[in-house]
Amino acid sequence: MRSFLVVFIFTLNLSAKNTASLQIKNKISKVDESIFSEKSEVREDLSNLENENNKYLTFVRVKKKIETRINEIEDALLKSDELLLKKRRKLTNDILVLNLLDHKEASIEEKIVRNKLERKLEASLKELKKSNSSKKELLDEIDEFKTRLSTISQITNDLLVDVQIIERKTLERKSRINSLYEKKNILEEELINTQANEIFKKTISHEKINESEGFQFLFPLKKYERVKKKSPGVEFITNLSQKVYAIDSGTVAYNDVLANFGKIIILKHKDNLRSVYLGDFQSNITKGDSITKGESLGHILEGENQKIYFELRSEEKPLELEKYYSMKEFQKRQL
Repeated sequence: MRSFLVVFIFTLNLSAKNTASLQIKNKISKVDESIFSEKSEVREDLSNLENENNKYLTFVRVKKKIETRINEIEDALLKSDELLLKKRRKLTNDILVLNLLDHKEASIEEKIVRNKLERKLEASLKELKKSNSSKKELLDEIDEFKTRLSTISQITNDLLVDVQIIERKTLERKSRINSLYEKKNILEEELINTQANEIFKKTISHEKINESEGFQFLFPLKKYERVKKKSPGVEFITNLSQKVYAIDSGTVAYNDVLANFGKIIILKHKDNLRSVYLGDFQSNITKGDSITKGESLGHILEGENQKIYFELRSEEKPLELEKYYSMKEFQKRQL
């Protein structure tokens, strides 16, 4: 739980006007501008990344199709080679038979056979030339596709590098954005504390609190499981549904509920003293009520580890509780 100072001023959303606050606000404004600029660059990077990814995927698909087509052509070449081999063997046999017929005196029947064989041989030669021509076309086609494949592969590699560069740039920008948000949180915390001091300085008079010996206050809680120093005040942790007490007589100067922090009551006492009660309790008192010393301000909510924060203030500064309370006395009241 933050100190009351931070929570109270943040919830009221009060704007300070002095130079210190304006300087911090200007710093926050510049950080916001940087965050906006980095986010714009991230959006542009993501758009470029999407475009490059789409291009990459397109070329990968084209590459796959080319590789498939090359495999088909290589299969066709293999079949073509097998067919050419058969045709060459048959042509060789036909030539041998024709040569045998040329070396002896042929009968009419043999002459007819030789004529048929010559025509068949001529047709086979033409078919063989045609097959060779088809094979050359396939070889040319496969060379063309391999050249295209090499070009496509280079393009896909270049696109992949571009994608990786954009992804790295995007991660770096997101890291800078996170750092800027951390810086903004620190500045906002600084602004809240600066505004708090200004508000208390303006709203509280410059009378000094009576710090004479013997000025005694009651304890805001009678019993609790733990108490710890939570500069500038203390925080009580309890499992008991008990009352929260006014440490001294005074008037309710502030009464509200802060989201995520609980009920807050500020009592204004004599000599310009303020006591602050913040945490897990409920109350029926209202602003302007007169409160007597020891009067109940409300009841702690039921449940485990309920927290009540308490501090004293004068002017714009928190007071040292040790001047008014003994920490040993706080500890003695622990269960």
